[in-house]
Amino acid sequence: MKILITGGHGQLGHCMYDALQNPLLLVNNEYVFLSHEDLDITDKGSIDRYLFYHPDVECILNFAAYTNVDYAEDNIYDAFKVNSLGVKNLVDACEEHDIMLFHISTDYVYKDGLLSCNEETECDPINIYAQSKRDGELHIINSNLNHWYIFRTSWLYSEYPDNFFTKILDNCKYYKDLRVVTDEIGSPTYARRLAELIICIIENGYYATTLKSGIYNTSGNGMCSRYDFAANIISGGYNINILGEKIKIKTTIYPIKQEELNLKAKRPHCIIMDNKKIYSCVPISVDHWIYDLQDCITNYEKLVNHKKLEEKMLFGKFNRS
Repeated sequence: MKILITGGHGQLGHCMYDALQNPLLLVNNEYVFLSHEDLDITDKGSIDRYLFYHPDVECILNFAAYTNVDYAEDNIYDAFKVNSLGVKNLVDACEEHDIMLFHISTDYVYKDGLLSCNEETECDPINIYAQSKRDGELHIINSNLNHWYIFRTSWLYSEYPDNFFTKILDNCKYYKDLRVVTDEIGSPTYARRLAELIICIIENGYYATTLKSGIYNTSGNGMCSRYDFAANIISGGYNINILGEKIKIKTTIYPIKQEELNLKAKRPHCIIMDNKKIYSCVPISVDHWIYDLQDCITNYEKLVNHKKLEEKMLFGKFNRS
């Protein structure tokens, strides 16, 4: 089966590519990772042309998304163009060609203040980003697709750039003080684990047996505040070695409330997703987010060391920062 990954050069795409390199994994399907330049989901013509020249596509994993939560408040059109219109374009194409669709969504679509929410829990998107993601979900839910799966996840992070994990570590190199909120509580999700879950479903054919079309919560196991998450990232960061030297962290982290940041977009104070449904369909073990974070720190160390060694070989020098 040929599988297209839209947004394939983002952090989830990178983590899926890495997971597929596991020598213990028997891969029976072909995965094609597409960047925005390769296929623009907001351009229906781009999708149609790609499928015309590649008629053997049987599955699409939609990892493409507009994720700048604050910027979306002032750029509503851009957020809905990607997260809603882009999804509709994919739905139309998948209906026409009978293609199976996997779509990544967010915990932000749920009503705020929930210590445990399942897939039937009320949706009440808290900001423009969340509204655009919910709109995209509805295009899929109200479609005539034969096989569709919406995976709602939360606090997605990885060793790759531009997420909470890497931003905290980067800030530790340049700032002595960090302020992180204590009143945003959720479940950190290591993108590598989500990628492994999707691969397990596809490679074992669970989409044709136990996994029925529908919505599934797919967050990390356990919960914490953003402050707790940042504190654990910093604690783990002290043990990271880059080319034989530990990275220098001299950062003090201070707890604050959301209102003190004056962010444009509201964030949920507490959303904890119940993942029982997905794991009743897919027999895969799940660790607590603390253990996933340790794996991410290890992989971050490997990734940075690899890049630094490449830099040294190419230019005869390197920068430890």
